[in-house]
Amino acid sequence: MKKTLIELNKACFVYNQGLPTECAALTDVDFKINSGDIISLIGHTGSGKSTLVQLLNGQRRPSSGTVSWPGLDIGNAKKPDMKKLCTQVGMVFQYPEDQVFEETVYEDIAFGPEQLGKKPEEIERQVLKVAELMKITRETLNKSPFELSGGNLRKIAIAGVLVMEPKVLVLDEPMAGLDPTSCENFAHLMNDLKSNLDISIIMVSHNLEYAAELSDYIYCMENGRIAMAGTPREIFSNAEKLIEMQTGTVPSAACAHKLMKHGFKFQDIPITLDELVRGIVLNYAK
Repeated sequence: MKKTLIELNKACFVYNQGLPTECAALTDVDFKINSGDIISLIGHTGSGKSTLVQLLNGQRRPSSGTVSWPGLDIGNAKKPDMKKLCTQVGMVFQYPEDQVFEETVYEDIAFGPEQLGKKPEEIERQVLKVAELMKITRETLNKSPFELSGGNLRKIAIAGVLVMEPKVLVLDEPMAGLDPTSCENFAHLMNDLKSNLDISIIMVSHNLEYAAELSDYIYCMENGRIAMAGTPREIFSNAEKLIEMQTGTVPSAACAHKLMKHGFKFQDIPITLDELVRGIVLNYAK
């Protein structure tokens, strides 16, 4: 049975509360992260995704409702252990160059453990372990991070968070700006992390194809609320609602819905290209 790591219950957040510019960013949000899951958070720009993830490690505290780790309510605790929370939830921003700053890749990955006062030999062990997992070569560790491509720079930023051994990894638009090959490599990397680490991953993403392919569960936001929640198949089977919410849907599901208007039948709505092809073949085989 999976363990619940973070749970939001009726969480609300209001910017500039009590001022004329008051603005509700989140309203009655219920959200749960279970151990080992990959969760995608989708929705159009301004739907509340960024504010929600800022609640997860105490970067922001809810105006009302609760944000709970096992044994700790971030929202109600007078002085939550922010140092512990920041190591439990690792965040990688959309633009990795904002998160990378040391002279070499090794130094950048090692920065976090150094700030915690860990011994050099322990730091080296952790850095080399994460580098191997992220497929960062020894040669690359000695390079300046700013010599690297955007895709590799993103890997360095993730490695710098993973070395802190968080329980939850939050990725903000991890595939933004990557070419198709880099996106495919990144998808393989996410599956490797899930297989090799005791970690949950949250992806804030507009890349619906990979959200469908990688996720165990998807939350879709609209106007600061959770509008839909479910497995990828449950979410993308409702293409009309997603399009109405300006979120869009995966091309395979959209294509299947159009084919169904012309007499095609699918046992399940296809959410990947392979599933769509198999469904079309089966229709012609009948």
